[in-house]
Amino acid sequence: MTKRKEQLQKVCLIRHGYYPRDPRVRKEAEALIDKGFEVDVVCLKNVGEKPRDNVQGVNIYRLPLCRQRKGIVRYIFEYTISFVLFTVVVLLLYFKKKYVVIQVNTLPDFLVFVTLIPKLCGAKVVLDMHEAMPELFRSNFGFNEKHPLTKLTELLERLSTWYADYVLAVGESILQLYVDRGLSRSKAVVIPNTPDERLFDYQKHGKQQARGRKEEFIITAHGTILERYGYQVLIKAVPYLKEHIPNLKVIILGEGEFLEPLKKLAEELRVQNYVSFMGYVPLESVPSIISGADIGVVPIVRNEFTVIMAPNKLFEYVAMKIPVIAPKIKGIQDYFDDSCLMFFSPGDEQNLAECIIELYRKPKMAKAFAENAWMRFQHVKWSVTKERYYEVFARLLQDYA
Repeated sequence: MTKRKEQLQKVCLIRHGYYPRDPRVRKEAEALIDKGFEVDVVCLKNVGEKPRDNVQGVNIYRLPLCRQRKGIVRYIFEYTISFVLFTVVVLLLYFKKKYVVIQVNTLPDFLVFVTLIPKLCGAKVVLDMHEAMPELFRSNFGFNEKHPLTKLTELLERLSTWYADYVLAVGESILQLYVDRGLSRSKAVVIPNTPDERLFDYQKHGKQQARGRKEEFIITAHGTILERYGYQVLIKAVPYLKEHIPNLKVIILGEGEFLEPLKKLAEELRVQNYVSFMGYVPLESVPSIISGADIGVVPIVRNEFTVIMAPNKLFEYVAMKIPVIAPKIKGIQDYFDDSCLMFFSPGDEQNLAECIIELYRKPKMAKAFAENAWMRFQHVKWSVTKERYYEVFARLLQDYA
């Protein structure tokens, strides 16, 4: 193997978050390993994690910084410190390994500029945009469209997408948003938040679903526990549900800043005996847990940020053939219609409860939803969309052939 070919195999993925906890970055890194690349991931370091590690062949370099969501000042401080740390570490690694592609996973958008010197030296840059930063900041902090920080985030988004050699988006609605703000569609592709079906394999875990009606009727919601993801809506529905569904059990998986308020809400509503908070669960354990659910709920509340979301937890339920109740928002409707999911009015716990009760009373309807969604999922599952991901790298690396 020539030295040039060895260089072609070296790729770096950057994420202001944790690895391997991030399912999107993990599936991308492991897909690149399967394709023959040598992959490094540079990310933040959570409590108890090693500064250096290797998971499934992926080399991990963790920075001494934890992610916290504690207001705008903390965001600015954290993003500034991480930008400096990422710049130094990526630069040192680049001169040692000579990456041919560096992929930056947002947020923040401007993290892409830590690649400036490697890019000037010939490295290609991919920007994987997980979220829309202007909409997120407006919804989180109550900024209006004319606020200086809103204008700043929009400018940074435009500059970041212009700077990158290729841009990945998580859905059609959010991609259109980027295009409307100046992104050239010719250098962008949609890579949905679909799970790796080798892990989320309903046949492997199907015994739990094949048991039929269990003693408990299980409703599951999972992911990062933030207020905008609407877990409180599900808990508010429990007082009504418990009167209509015998042996009701609600399982919430995940951790986040809104976890303690959720527990307090369950106590205030006197439904703590019906709700189980499992906390953080490794990705490998999620399929076996959710496969025992009768219904998966994606209860996100509607705002200008969430309306364009197509969350990975939705696709995880669909991949496991779990009937899903989800809010009627554009990002989700890009992929599924009302033959695939039961939609409810975002933020309306009464409507959510009514939908759950209907599926409880009509198991054949629930099964039909699950089957139809799974069939639709076949067009966007990871084994299909990762080929688009590979094509991005093939196009960028053709100059090295």
